[in-house]
Amino acid sequence: MILQHPEWVDAAQETMRFVLDTLRVDGRLMRSYRQVNGAGVVKHLGYCEDYAFVLEACLALYEATFDPGWLAEAKWAADEAIRLFLDHESGGFFTTGTDAPALVTRSKDFIDNAIPSANSVLALELQRLSIFTGDALYEQHGLAVIRLMRDAAVRSPLGFGHLLGAIDFYTSMPAEIVIIGDASDADTAGLLGVVRDSFIPNKVVIVGDESTEGATLQIPLLHGRSKRTGKATAYVCHRGTCKYPVDTSQELVAQLATR
Repeated sequence: MILQHPEWVDAAQETMRFVLDTLRVDGRLMRSYRQVNGAGVVKHLGYCEDYAFVLEACLALYEATFDPGWLAEAKWAADEAIRLFLDHESGGFFTTGTDAPALVTRSKDFIDNAIPSANSVLALELQRLSIFTGDALYEQHGLAVIRLMRDAAVRSPLGFGHLLGAIDFYTSMPAEIVIIGDASDADTAGLLGVVRDSFIPNKVVIVGDESTEGATLQIPLLHGRSKRTGKATAYVCHRGTCKYPVDTSQELVAQLATR
């Protein structure tokens, strides 16, 4: 949406719906799909990285569309990743699930190569999900990954690029930007345009109001927040503490510049 190509968002949503509708079998994410004699064949239990990237994609889709359904799917992916892959003793996430065939040992993927590791992705996205849902347990699991990998990242930072992003997210006090209004209204779009035109790498963006179907049950930052003078209103917050609400683009630009 930054580049104003809604058709790209439509394609992304269609792709994710295919993944969830086709590769989620009896509640379990599978790893491969192919056409055989005109029929789709789904095989192999998904690894931790599959759940991590679904979580990342669903949060990105929420911030592109503000459809609470994507937030629900992100929560599902996180909950399943924790259930299937979490090392309850040492922290971090195993590559294979508890339901996978038994191996001599269950390994963990930590190194960020061309594709970031599952643990690095979860370290960041669980922090983000915690802000959206208000559930501190997600953040605790994400920070546990950072603590587990910290010493190795200090010794060899080039191997942990995505993890360093997760650390930066935590230490930078990410902005929580809440816009109360209908995403399809012009005044809401004006405020959202300010956010998207600003370089704020560590942030979460929420659009909706207390009438948004299902949203208040999932996004506590919407609770008790209302429009000012009947116009779409933005709240810029840090760790739940918000600045004075604003309803003009100029005011929002000023707040984001001094965050």
